[in-house]
Amino acid sequence: VAAPSLDGTGRRQCVLLGTMSEGDAATAISKVAKGRKARQISNGKQQFMAWSRMDALVENRAVVSLNRFKSLFGGDKIKSAPVYDTKSLVVESEYAGAHLTWPLTAGGVVDLLESFKDGHLLHPKYVLELCENANEIFDAEETVRDIPLAETDTITIVGDLHGQLSDLLSIFKLNAIPGPGNFYLFNGDFVDRGPDSVGVLCSLLALKCYLPDCVFLNRGNHESSKQNKVFGFEEEVLSKYRGTMGRSILKQMHLVFNVLPLCSVIQSKVLVIHGGLADGSPATLDQYRGIDRRREPPVHEKDVEARLMECALWSDPTNRNDCAASQRGAGVEFGKDCTHAFLRKNHLALIIRSHECVPEGFEVTHDERVITLFSASRYCGKCTNKGAYLKMTSDMGVELQQYYAHSMDDIRIQRPVDTAEMEEEMKQKMKADMLELIVERIVDLRPQLYEAFCSLDPQNAGLVTRMEWAKVMQNTTDPGLPFLALQPDLCDVDADGNVDYSAFLERYVVTFTSMNGAEVENWADGVIDEICRKLYTAMGTQSVKEAFAVVDADSSGAIDQAEFAAIIQQLDIGLSDVQVGELMRGLDQNKDQKVDLGEFADRFEGKLRQRIRANPDPNPAQRTRYAPLPVVFDALT
Repeated sequence: VAAPSLDGTGRRQCVLLGTMSEGDAATAISKVAKGRKARQISNGKQQFMAWSRMDALVENRAVVSLNRFKSLFGGDKIKSAPVYDTKSLVVESEYAGAHLTWPLTAGGVVDLLESFKDGHLLHPKYVLELCENANEIFDAEETVRDIPLAETDTITIVGDLHGQLSDLLSIFKLNAIPGPGNFYLFNGDFVDRGPDSVGVLCSLLALKCYLPDCVFLNRGNHESSKQNKVFGFEEEVLSKYRGTMGRSILKQMHLVFNVLPLCSVIQSKVLVIHGGLADGSPATLDQYRGIDRRREPPVHEKDVEARLMECALWSDPTNRNDCAASQRGAGVEFGKDCTHAFLRKNHLALIIRSHECVPEGFEVTHDERVITLFSASRYCGKCTNKGAYLKMTSDMGVELQQYYAHSMDDIRIQRPVDTAEMEEEMKQKMKADMLELIVERIVDLRPQLYEAFCSLDPQNAGLVTRMEWAKVMQNTTDPGLPFLALQPDLCDVDADGNVDYSAFLERYVVTFTSMNGAEVENWADGVIDEICRKLYTAMGTQSVKEAFAVVDADSSGAIDQAEFAAIIQQLDIGLSDVQVGELMRGLDQNKDQKVDLGEFADRFEGKLRQRIRANPDPNPAQRTRYAPLPVVFDALT
């Protein structure tokens, strides 16, 4: 019998067990098994870290574009949506969801939770009533809420839920719903990304309206109309509640977000805040109390108050001692020294925050002075993370509870599952999602990647080494990603250890869809036909040589990327940089980053001849007038 193992160089060896005693053979097999298990754990952590980095990059890109991003459903219409008189709204007889009566009762709240569990939608009348009543309650609370606990009281702190209703209901199953003496503090990010943000938010608002002194909500960075445009909540609301009513509901929910407190202080010793601290001199709690929170969360504003609010919603702890810029594009990464200075200045003992998906559902850092809580287990249906919540007693005793969300079919009884099989399935989903995000970056950065590969290939062999490939990928996309480990999933390597970078880039192509959603084949032919039409109609080019001369601005005999992009822009073809790069690569048959006359004619000559035959002389007067190129483009403009 042979047991395979790995030596120090990573090569597989065989341990011959037939020559060993039973004890030695068992030890050898155990050693191999432990090594395999350790590698699986290491690979899982590596994939989780890579996914987290790509997810942070997605959030960073969203932050950069938030001010320019336009609502898919009409932001101005949402702002101007009418305010309905809820008393005049009628609940139809066929409505099958929960009914709310005011004041709310324990039975009514339980019925609401059960209705959401069964997949029913809450009637618009009741949604608007919840928003109106919750808005009034939150608006009366302080920006920094003080929460004292009596001797027998406990408070449960819940991290990000992100629209995952099964996690919320699982917590209630494990820890009971809120009630006198059983307080709850939900620490932001109730919505976005998950499938049922409406159900989660309405459940929390109902609990707050029923028990305003037992249920508390802090604001997260996703309680923001701008974030909701990008990460799914706006789309969910407007798809579940159509037309003017949907826009009105979304507007009222945003008004609730704008009056949520920023943070809470438990027993005068524990700060609970969604994101974290700001850089610079440590702020006081009084400074936080003075923030005018009733607004859309600020990003990259310069005044101190706006900076404190931004970091309260966006910042993350880091292993370094000082502060650094955040990969998210907002807030900062605050270090251990920042934490200790803040706690000393404000006479606090602990910071509990959320905002960050961590594998175990919680993470303790900064000499046990910062605890991160994340309560959305198996985040987005792609990660393997556990969820967690924290329960605290009046004497500051802390209990952390990890869990995976129960099945929604029966929230009381978890259906038996093969845990190992489920874990492997979730790992594969997370890896697939992470690779998809990387592929999106490859497509976005294709011209830069091609140029970087060519710079390492002076002989135009079309090959780079595996190490060179990984280095280019890191330098161009993200230096923190393990591209050597990811190489088998992204590209092929030949027997000599080289990567055909053209084949690698061709693997990930841009496709285009028509207005009806059907994929457009040979999109480049349509673009080339449009270029020929404009060259012929505006300039009267009668041959492919004349067309080539127009594009070859420096008369070098070859068209480079800058010249090609310039003519596309000046002819107002309407292509993105990625599409221009794709079209240029399609013309560049010998992959030398330039298009000569032969390559140009191969794609343009047939189209230009068709155009001339169809319309022999569109505008002779204009043709003579457009001889000098600068005049041509002035006239076109």
